[in-house]
Amino acid sequence: QGGFDMSQFGGQGGQGGFDMSQFGGQGGQGGFDMSQFGGQGGMNWGNFGDIGNTDSGQQVPNDNDGNNSSQNENMIRIMPAGDSITFGMGDTGGYRKYLDYFLKEKGYNNIDFVGPEGKNAATFNYNGKSVTYDDNHAGYSGYTIKQNSGFGSLYDVLKQKNAIKQANPDIVLLIIGTNDMNGNRATSACEQDLRDLIDYFLAEMPSDAMLFVSTIPELGGGMFGGGDRSAQIADYNAAVKKVANEYNSNGKRVTFADIHSCLNGTADLGDGVHPNAAGYEKMGKYWADVVDEYLKSSKPAVTTTTTTTTTTTTTTTTTTTTTSSKPADTTTTTETPQLKVTMAGDVNCDGQLDMADAVLIMQALANPNKYGLGGTADRHLTEQGKLNGDMDGDGLTVGDAQAIQKILLGLK
Repeated sequence: QGGFDMSQFGGQGGQGGFDMSQFGGQGGQGGFDMSQFGGQGGMNWGNFGDIGNTDSGQQVPNDNDGNNSSQNENMIRIMPAGDSITFGMGDTGGYRKYLDYFLKEKGYNNIDFVGPEGKNAATFNYNGKSVTYDDNHAGYSGYTIKQNSGFGSLYDVLKQKNAIKQANPDIVLLIIGTNDMNGNRATSACEQDLRDLIDYFLAEMPSDAMLFVSTIPELGGGMFGGGDRSAQIADYNAAVKKVANEYNSNGKRVTFADIHSCLNGTADLGDGVHPNAAGYEKMGKYWADVVDEYLKSSKPAVTTTTTTTTTTTTTTTTTTTTTSSKPADTTTTTETPQLKVTMAGDVNCDGQLDMADAVLIMQALANPNKYGLGGTADRHLTEQGKLNGDMDGDGLTVGDAQAIQKILLGLK
């Protein structure tokens, strides 16, 4: 029922207001064929947050179209995945809240935690202050790698929820295996399960995303008993390292991480299984450093070319001629040319500002595979169009389509 207000552009109210017959199609339905997006001949504009009629009582996680920030390509989407240690058993939010905090301390204000669980914002007290963090994740208490236990497996739940495709992460932080060890499963069997899980992540996540596969913390007697498990944990963690490095050596987007190394054995466990607050804090700091190092190394490199030339000087006297050479270094720095806005709001790059530009924004957000960058449609979004359409400098969002509408109405 509305969402994006197009009624002021004429047309038949219930048909969406704006007369789109100029774009072809079946007149009575408004001309422009948007039926692929559902609704009566058009997109359900209410899915796009503030402009739509979102039910405020329903949780809208970061990884769907209900959150505009998820559409901003400047956001770095991090998916924490694993078992109860990722969930945060024993200290609500676990390492994730500290990771969020320490990344912000490092200057990252464009982090979006994604996953099917949690909520967009939660708070905790840290150093005497109330701190807000992004609570979305894919952590499931009691879950194994792939073989179903009494609770389930991470492999199965991610597939059932289509969680990786939905989250579309740039970075995945995976810690899994504690419940397999607690069930005394053979390391060789766990290793194969881990390979299957990694293969699933690689098949589902974006091709330029990075999967960090980590060791697990120690497992003491604690709540499950069983005595000293240090040898068992060491054996499994060695397998994790071997598998992760093997994928990395084969050119896969997999990197080994060692959470076990940042913890002080069982001293940082609260119940013999899950880290205590101090342990989770250490994990958050560790992951923040890992993510920071990765993001810094992933920045586009500036190309530097050094050219060496030779200058020859000849000095002559009545008896001796001396020739000396001295190299002179010339350094040339070149950077990839930056696109510039050709016309603010001209998303389809046709040299004029009209409602077709606002429509293309909404199409690109709702169906990126067809209308987004590199989409299959004849008239899909281009890098130039994306730059032109970013009216407020925070990435292409529904707000930009609304801003174009206001300009056309003379309201702005």
